[in-house]
Amino acid sequence: MESRNGLTHAMAAQVASGHVDLDTVLQRMALQAKVDSLMRRHDLARALATQVAMGQADLDRVLFKRRMQEHFSEMGSRSILLQSLAEKTPLYMCLHGQRHLEGPIAAVDQYEFTFGDEAIHKLQLKWACALSDKKKARRALGWNKERKAAPREPVWKPQERFCCSNKRLFTLMDRERTIQLQLLEGEQFTGQVKWVGRFEFAMTVKGGIELVIFRHALESLKEMG
Repeated sequence: MESRNGLTHAMAAQVASGHVDLDTVLQRMALQAKVDSLMRRHDLARALATQVAMGQADLDRVLFKRRMQEHFSEMGSRSILLQSLAEKTPLYMCLHGQRHLEGPIAAVDQYEFTFGDEAIHKLQLKWACALSDKKKARRALGWNKERKAAPREPVWKPQERFCCSNKRLFTLMDRERTIQLQLLEGEQFTGQVKWVGRFEFAMTVKGGIELVIFRHALESLKEMG
């Protein structure tokens, strides 16, 4: 049973006997109430909820980290190539050398994909979309004219590629920021990140369509004011 101030009789007896002061008991009760509330509202483990309640962990960071972990658990292995292969849906793909392909994917392995009878290294890919979105994608496409006139090979060494971390991309998506990116041969797109995978990420661009960008083809990426 509880007394009028919320103390159990055992707690009240300890206070009355001088074993603990009332303020300490009330502080403990308030902390426990906050922990219980955090656990219910955010589905936190008791230990983590206690850290947040005591100011030893930041709730926003805890929830952000969980959202990011959940996203990459679901989307980390997502691939437009595998999706096309599984669903037999045709793609519009832009490759290095200003080459374009239209149609479904015939096969996909670790480093290459097969289009028709041709095996192509994945690093040749720059961006792709559903073939039905081709016209809108081309309308959303901008160019760095100097880059367009000078085709470039893919960057084969991972350490020499433009570094854009999972955390940065997810943060831009989570906060619904508008970004502008440029690819190695000068293509430019503006839009918002929709999902992030290990090797690809999608963005929505003008016209409301979804483009998939191959991360190895990035040259720059910035958040718009």
